[in-house]
Amino acid sequence: MIDYDIPGFTDKNDLLILEEFASKVPENGIVVEIGSCVGRSAYVLASTVASSVQVYCYNTWWVDDQPNLDAYVGDQTWQESYGSVDTSIESRNLLSIFETNMKQRGITNVIPMHQESPPEDFPFGEVDLIFIDGDHEFDGVYADVDFWYPRLSQNGVICGHDYCQHFPGVKKAVHLMAEKYNREVEIMNKTTIWRFAGN
Repeated sequence: MIDYDIPGFTDKNDLLILEEFASKVPENGIVVEIGSCVGRSAYVLASTVASSVQVYCYNTWWVDDQPNLDAYVGDQTWQESYGSVDTSIESRNLLSIFETNMKQRGITNVIPMHQESPPEDFPFGEVDLIFIDGDHEFDGVYADVDFWYPRLSQNGVICGHDYCQHFPGVKKAVHLMAEKYNREVEIMNKTTIWRFAGN
C-alpha cells in the first residue's frame, strides 16, 4: 500500500516495484531496509508483507545525517506535519516521526534499528528482501551490499535505490559487488531501483 502523505524520495514507480518484491516474501520471512528516513518505503514494505514477516528498518535517525532531506524539511507540508527542524530539537530526531507514521497506520511488524553502516551483527537469520537506500557514497553502498548479500536467503531479493547519474558511487559500488558475487545487475523499468538478477 502506498501513502504519499509520508514524505520521501521514492516515487510511485519505485514504490510499486517494492510492493511487488514485498508481495513475494514468504510467511515468517525477514525484510531489511537500509535508510528508512520517516517511513514512506518502509510503510509499503510492511503493509504488503504478511503480518508474520518482520521488517527491520535501519537508519541513523537524525536530520543532520540526512543531507538530501533538505528538500523536505523546509517544505510547508513537512513543517505542518512535523514542525520546523530549525527550531525544534525533537523534530530533528527522525525516529519519533518514523514511529508515529507507522503507529498511525496500524503497522506493528516494523522494528526500527540504529544504523552504523553496516551493523556489527544481525542475529535474526536469513533475509528474504533487502532494500538498500542509505549512504549513497561509494564506500557506504559497497559496505552495505557486501555485508547484506551473504545474508540473503536462497530465493531472496537484494535491491537498492538511486541507480542513476546523480549518484555515481551507487552505480560503481553495485557493479563491483555484482562482479564479486558473479551476478548481473538489473534496473527495474521506469525506476532507479537496481537488483541482482536471478533472485
